[in-house]
Amino acid sequence: MHLAPDMKSYVLGALMLGASSLFWFSVGKMAGAFSWHDTFGILSVVSLTCYLVVASLALILYQERRLFVGVVAIGFVPFFLSIPFRLEYVLLVLLALLAASRSFSSVKDELHNHLAFRVSPPLRRGLPILLTVFSLILASVYYFTTGASMSVSGKDLLPKSLFNLIVKTTEPNILQLVLPGFNHLITVDEYIRETLRRDASGSFDVLSPAQQAELLQHARTQLFEDFNLQVGGDELLSDAFYQAIIAKSEHLLEPYKRSIPFAFAIALFLFLRTVAFPYSWLVICTSWGIMRLLIHLRVVEIQEVQRPQEFVTWRHIG
Repeated sequence: MHLAPDMKSYVLGALMLGASSLFWFSVGKMAGAFSWHDTFGILSVVSLTCYLVVASLALILYQERRLFVGVVAIGFVPFFLSIPFRLEYVLLVLLALLAASRSFSSVKDELHNHLAFRVSPPLRRGLPILLTVFSLILASVYYFTTGASMSVSGKDLLPKSLFNLIVKTTEPNILQLVLPGFNHLITVDEYIRETLRRDASGSFDVLSPAQQAELLQHARTQLFEDFNLQVGGDELLSDAFYQAIIAKSEHLLEPYKRSIPFAFAIALFLFLRTVAFPYSWLVICTSWGIMRLLIHLRVVEIQEVQRPQEFVTWRHIG
């Protein structure tokens, strides 16, 4: 490719800015509810991968720190255009620029420490710094756009579908031991009737309908009095116990509701950092392949330079 080195650097920077714009646009579209959307979710992953691959090439090929940090800084303009502004984001971007500068220094130091050019060692030092700061920014976006204002309920922590799955899985063994005769398909009154018939040796059936109704009402009250819950006799037993568990969890969660969103943000950051380890190898391998292709196409070249090296020895006298 017959372009001046400076022009090639500008092309690389333009690719970084394009990928950064797509990434933050996609994140901004998902940030409202911070839920996965197929189109924007896939676009965000692909664009972030492209951005990091191009940034990895820039870390190796750029000779000036200010050029790399400048491109990274301009790449955050779409971030402020896509996400509702907060002063905290300015501090995070400044932290990202410091991380970019540190990443550049780490890569260059590693390149100078090796006599032969290799792609992997310098990127293994510089890329994790960028991934860490991106993980922090994404976790912060989640917290400020969704987590800080959301109200966490027991149903959020234990959805009905998950509860039904747990009941069906544990009913044959565990629930039958805790609540003999438990069946998620019967109603509350049916469960109480079967329990009374079993415990009272059939004397329940000789009671009048009015006495049975009064006894069922008393048993329902006793069964759910610890949960401060009024349950109808025709409700499914599993639904009644789900309401009881949710009511109890709401009481337990009340003192911690303000801190739970922050805990979720920390958990998201730790999750992203965990995923970043195998993800960084994907980026490094892709960068290695593209670098080999650029060398093959003679877009870049490996040059051998002689550099002075200092060493210490005994001083000769005379």
